[in-house]
Amino acid sequence: MPAVPTPRLLWSLSLASGVLLGLSFPPGPGSALAAMAWIPLLWVWSRTTSVRRMLLHAWAAWLATYAVAFAWPLAHVRADTAWLSLNGLLLLPLVLGLPPALAVAVRRARGEVVGLAALAAFQLGAEALLSLGPLAFPWSLLGHTQAASPWVAPLAALAGVPGLTLWLLALNIAGYRALTAATRRGRWRSAAAMLAVAGAGLATAASLRTALPPPRATVPVGFVQPAIPAAAWARVRDTTRAATLLAMSDSLARTAPQRPALMVWPETALPVLDSTAAARTLLRRLQAWVDSTRIPLLTGAITLAPDAPHLYRNSALLLQPGRSAQQHDKIRLVPLAEYVPFSEERPGLQRLAIPAGGVRGYAPGRRQAPLHLERDAAPPLRLGVFICLESLFGNYARRYHEQEADVLITLAQVGWWGPTAGHRQHLAFTRLRAIETGRAMLVVTVSGRSALIRPDGRSVVEVGWMERTARLVSVPVYDAAPPYARYGGAVHPLALVAALAALGLIRRRTPHPTT
Repeated sequence: MPAVPTPRLLWSLSLASGVLLGLSFPPGPGSALAAMAWIPLLWVWSRTTSVRRMLLHAWAAWLATYAVAFAWPLAHVRADTAWLSLNGLLLLPLVLGLPPALAVAVRRARGEVVGLAALAAFQLGAEALLSLGPLAFPWSLLGHTQAASPWVAPLAALAGVPGLTLWLLALNIAGYRALTAATRRGRWRSAAAMLAVAGAGLATAASLRTALPPPRATVPVGFVQPAIPAAAWARVRDTTRAATLLAMSDSLARTAPQRPALMVWPETALPVLDSTAAARTLLRRLQAWVDSTRIPLLTGAITLAPDAPHLYRNSALLLQPGRSAQQHDKIRLVPLAEYVPFSEERPGLQRLAIPAGGVRGYAPGRRQAPLHLERDAAPPLRLGVFICLESLFGNYARRYHEQEADVLITLAQVGWWGPTAGHRQHLAFTRLRAIETGRAMLVVTVSGRSALIRPDGRSVVEVGWMERTARLVSVPVYDAAPPYARYGGAVHPLALVAALAALGLIRRRTPHPTT
């Protein structure tokens, strides 16, 4: 590298980092690229003295990452929703560009080593902010690059996705130091540190992958992936899709080698359930099927919000023979697409909502709790239910572990973007919830990919894109308690404290006056 880098070189290196990082996200060609993707950007960082200029370089790097890995929201079946997504594709890289920019200020005040430590703290703090609050959207977390890696993903059992992010940052920083150290001894020391971090991480992941105990029980569960096109699924008052799902479920119930203990349908499988006669008739028909077959049904539905009659809720209903229905309402809604933040205090903001799934805006759910599935001659089964985006939140899944959920189930409709990377990424990131909690995860989607995932991250069953099927799977029930499930509640607060402490380092030291 030249001693005085040209602007063209700096921009080229920033974009190279972004492209490498983009290729490391699923379904890119190599998650291992994330272990070195930041090295070019770190070289730019070390030679940039302006916070504003570094913010532009880091923003450009993340824009390249989004162009490679996350441009698929622009393929939404609705043009207005696709255009709305463009705002997020421009703004989220700006948020993720802040850590390197702020770390420049720390480096100027405290030196490179402290600046690199501050960069790691700022990155973890930014990812914590993307996982908390009404604007949370934790899709592009650095640790998510390892979601599909069987060799690294098991590390999430220790400290969740933040732990994966920290491990990758350590590898990139050690690699950068190995390439740029002033002395041969320094280069060898940094290279040895990089190998030690990599080896320790891979060895720990391997031990976690092989340490999965046998399940205490298995439960036969049927699920339906109807493979209905997104445009048809958006007709939220059409009852024909419920008839299709019911026919496929009835066929499975008649031909399966054993009676399912539960039947699962995907997100928003039922049309708008309001006070109309058609809605009441549909619910009576489903309850009659449940009563006659003795098979409980867990299904997505669009329900009216009782405390906000002009809004709906994205819900999951559990119908059981002879019992009242249980309901889980989606709490973690997609900002702007499903929910306009702060619209509860200012209802006028709801006009900004776009009917991304056929409904203009949902009201968020109020309470997270497992649904209780009663079983013949067996204890009830506690179901931790996620609806689409909710399965990206590690702290949300950890809460289900605290509430002693036995099995996790995700209901999703990720077909709005067609056969892009979106549905593959959703499944890969959801896989981490099984690892973090030590629970099996059943993912049921409209278009694919549906899957049954073990707590070691391995898929027992995986159904492809637009494959129409109704299947019976044996869902294992585990009692494992990984470290992240037990202590993960402290991870995000610690990350935010570390980021605030790093901000305090920006102020330059002032020399003591001489006497």
